[in-house]
Amino acid sequence: MNKERNLIARLARGSTLIGDDAALLSGFPESGSVVVAVDSLVQNVHFRHDWFSSEQIATKLYEMNVSDLIVKGAMPRYALLAMSLSEQTARNAEWMNAFSDALERAMVQDGVVLAGGDTTSSAVDVFSLTLLGTTEKFISRRVVDLPQRALLVADGYIGGSELGLRSFMDAGFLELHLGFRDVLQAIREPFLSPRARRSFREWQHCALAAMDQSDSLVETLQLLSDASVAQIQVDLSKVPASPFVELLPEKQKQEILMNAAEDFVAIGIVPLECAMSFPVRKDFGIIGEVLPGRGVLYYWGSEQLAVPENTGYRHFG
Repeated sequence: MNKERNLIARLARGSTLIGDDAALLSGFPESGSVVVAVDSLVQNVHFRHDWFSSEQIATKLYEMNVSDLIVKGAMPRYALLAMSLSEQTARNAEWMNAFSDALERAMVQDGVVLAGGDTTSSAVDVFSLTLLGTTEKFISRRVVDLPQRALLVADGYIGGSELGLRSFMDAGFLELHLGFRDVLQAIREPFLSPRARRSFREWQHCALAAMDQSDSLVETLQLLSDASVAQIQVDLSKVPASPFVELLPEKQKQEILMNAAEDFVAIGIVPLECAMSFPVRKDFGIIGEVLPGRGVLYYWGSEQLAVPENTGYRHFG
């Protein structure tokens, strides 16, 4: 169990509501099923002011939260915003206006209304958004009745955010790989301005279970396997990799695909009979099988891959 899951287990104390991307709440007969999710962005852990504009911070804050609702089959309705601001940021009216305008634009696209929040002072900037939505069918990470054979699918390019982060963290990384520095802005875009996979709604009716890949593909698949008591066999060569990741050497590509996070790709377990109705897109793929059993096995074609220790997404903080 990693540190985050250990901490959550200590806090949960047996609560059946905790343990998924978003919580399904009951007791709202007039509203239907209510789903709530919360995520935060912390300065120097998730963003740096010299990397991100105020608009990019606001948009990423919203998109990372709405992604959790989308993969649960929920439509977002209301938002609560909590901000702990440094004195420098709080006094910067131009920065705050740009942040507010960008957050409003992001919420308007989904019809979300800001319903309240809180502000405090802090040594560093922390932005926390809570989203509340409704759903007719909640899609958890657990398959209740696993068929003898099911498929693992991915909706969205994987690895773009990881590659963008590495371009900031390691000045020599791009020098070593195919002259990427010539297209630096395009490489950084998935990290600076990721988008939730609203296209999940095209096939959510098929999903037996789903998560977004916000912590890493390795972490996501392990959580799906544990929740459903299933063995997942994934072929990394079939993962829809970011176009720039596709250009990397094979071993480098494998490592990035395992560690990649914050692309907010929708990962789903679906019955085999749904295969004919899947979207036909370069950023959508059948990436493996889900069978009765336990654990996650990684392959590159017919070659089985070992998962290195300490695999998983690491922020720069």
